[in-house]
Amino acid sequence: MKRAFSALTAALSVMLSCASGCLPSSAAYEPKSATATKATAIIDGEAEEIWQKAEVLEANLINRTIIYNPDTESTATASVRLLWDEKYLYVFAEVLDADPNPENRLGSPDFIPDGIEIQIDEQNDKSGKNNVPAGNACAGSWQVFADGSESGFGDQFTAGRAKFRSAVKPTPSGYNVEMAIPWNRLTPEVGTKIGLEIQINDNITGKTREGLVTWNSDACLGWQDTEAMGTVTFLDSPEGYIPPETSGTVTTEPPASEPETSSPETGKPGTSGKQESAEKPAGSIPSTGTDVTSDNEKGVSPAVIAVCAAIAAAVIAVIAVMAAKKKKAAGK
Repeated sequence: MKRAFSALTAALSVMLSCASGCLPSSAAYEPKSATATKATAIIDGEAEEIWQKAEVLEANLINRTIIYNPDTESTATASVRLLWDEKYLYVFAEVLDADPNPENRLGSPDFIPDGIEIQIDEQNDKSGKNNVPAGNACAGSWQVFADGSESGFGDQFTAGRAKFRSAVKPTPSGYNVEMAIPWNRLTPEVGTKIGLEIQINDNITGKTREGLVTWNSDACLGWQDTEAMGTVTFLDSPEGYIPPETSGTVTTEPPASEPETSSPETGKPGTSGKQESAEKPAGSIPSTGTDVTSDNEKGVSPAVIAVCAAIAAAVIAVIAVMAAKKKKAAGK
């Protein structure tokens, strides 16, 4: 009997081990935390006084797994501040880049210029994989290049692109980027938390993008997985803050035509107008071998149910055997 019980214990241990492998795993990253201050920005590439009230996020983590050449390692960094109001997330980035390359001097079809991407998850879902490029109305990537052109991908970007505003201003040490990113599903308030990653695309030699620098994780997967993003908490306005007279909007006028999008074939800013398909444009980071599908479900998988059922059946069977043996022993 003891031998049978030991065998059962071993079997149950194996089953439980298998079951734990089927359960949804926690995020593979330890997310950084930051804050955004409630205020309305004027989108002109200049940092008005209110920006000084916002926390500084330093994007300085070099990715060495996706795009990396030790002979041309990126030295670009960015100091980024965040504001928010009921309509927009505002971003001001001071990018330090000794040699910005916004122009496609070589005429390469794969050219990606210097620029910055802000990857957002309005749900702050730290378990999401492959849920940024498509199929998630709360996530998207917003791109502004050093030449002032715009692009992006993801359902959140597609829904809000007509309201997206940005401004770029060259500086002696690089360039400033200011953005107003519209909310899609989120109704923000003080205490709201969102997922966010900051990504610098560094065109080092003028040929194409050769370096990636990020804020939250050097894995640089915020373009693909919401679990790879940090967490930003919304703070209230500073005491005595008075919104600008242009409150609720940004000062840059809407463009006559829709913002440019990355051409799926070339990865450079195109003039194709709408991004019709949900396919991830080549202007984002190339796929790393994982299917880009929306898998944001949080239910228990069929595999887990099957394993649990097997465990229950095994337990019931052993109890029945033990009861039968006990009854047989009592009858002797």
